[in-house]
Amino acid sequence: MKKITKIWGVGLIVVLLISLLGIAIPASAGTLTLTAETPPTSLDNILVTSANLTDIAVSDDGATIWVATGNTSLYKSTNAGETWTEVTPAVSSVTTHCDLVAIAPDNNEIVVVAKADATTVAYLSTNGGSTWATLSTIAESDGDAASVLTDLAISAAAAGINYIAVSGAEAGGQGNVWYFNVGAAAPAWKETNDKYGWGTTGTFSAATTENETLAVAFSPNFPSDRVLVAVTVNASEAISLQMYSTSSSKWNTAAGFDGYPPILSAAGALLQIQLAIKARYRWHPPTSPVTTRSALPSSA
Repeated sequence: MKKITKIWGVGLIVVLLISLLGIAIPASAGTLTLTAETPPTSLDNILVTSANLTDIAVSDDGATIWVATGNTSLYKSTNAGETWTEVTPAVSSVTTHCDLVAIAPDNNEIVVVAKADATTVAYLSTNGGSTWATLSTIAESDGDAASVLTDLAISAAAAGINYIAVSGAEAGGQGNVWYFNVGAAAPAWKETNDKYGWGTTGTFSAATTENETLAVAFSPNFPSDRVLVAVTVNASEAISLQMYSTSSSKWNTAAGFDGYPPILSAAGALLQIQLAIKARYRWHPPTSPVTTRSALPSSA
């Protein structure tokens, strides 16, 4: 039987759906505990019939909830799930499949939805889903476009700009994380797999190889620490936790994140992953006490 595995650290909480449990490996100090929990058994809590629920996003106050269905509809609740309204994102009458959804932590009106594969598309609404805009092709101006998306996140506003991050793989077959600066004078997608420190080795050289990025999340205190977190898998199915600084445009040790990236699992067995970061988490530079501590289980 598969179980949901939770690893509790001082800074990060990572929720995994895996087939085997392993040994927790501490990264950059800190004692971590591993617990296994069976999925909820409550039945008949039906939101909509004849549809899959592929992603969910909840506002910081818990009142606004968005659910993606894998088709052209989203479902939205503004009363913590008591009632729901169907929403169909469309630009010029063209709709998209809604596989992934995210809501800004500091603004319930800002929501992004994305299609996961083939023609990857991201739509943005800044008025709670009343109108939508397309966020152009998910690619840096001189880089390969995204071909697969696995996760979606929105930051709290930093200097008036909310950042949207997507994880996945580019058309050339390499893992990547892209981010888009909503509210900037010239908003555009930026890729990060060409930045120093990227990849399993965490060296100071750019462009080591990761086959896919599985999950992405912003620090809850992004306006002050400018931290982005991602989970990647390479050709050997080694899973690692990556830390990125949008201030320095570097990853892991190159950006001052001591001990990153740790290898979290040496051999896959991973079905799905979601990243969640504690509200009090805030990264400090090396001259201050570092609070970046986390681990994931290695395979048994």
